[in-house]
Amino acid sequence: MMPGMDGFAFLETMRADPELNKVLAIVTTAKSLDVDERNRLEHLADELLSKNAYAMRELVELVARRLHERLAQRRAMDSTNPNLAVPDLRRG
Repeated sequence: MMPGMDGFAFLETMRADPELNKVLAIVTTAKSLDVDERNRLEHLADELLSKNAYAMRELVELVARRLHERLAQRRAMDSTNPNLAVPDLRRG
């Protein structure tokens, strides 16, 4: 819960801003969502996770995958800098 603005309003504001729209939005919720709420969140957010016993592990894996995807996109767009590093976020 956020004071003054719910998650839907925050995401709508974020998506309406040309700069903030580029930011990856991963939403976690413990709330039971009805079909309309889930569809709305899935449309606004890049990823939607339910909070449960596995949520933290899923979140870490999801963020690592999305970072790798974004870095690959940046590499493809920036052919002048082939040295963009992809960090290894896995724990050994």
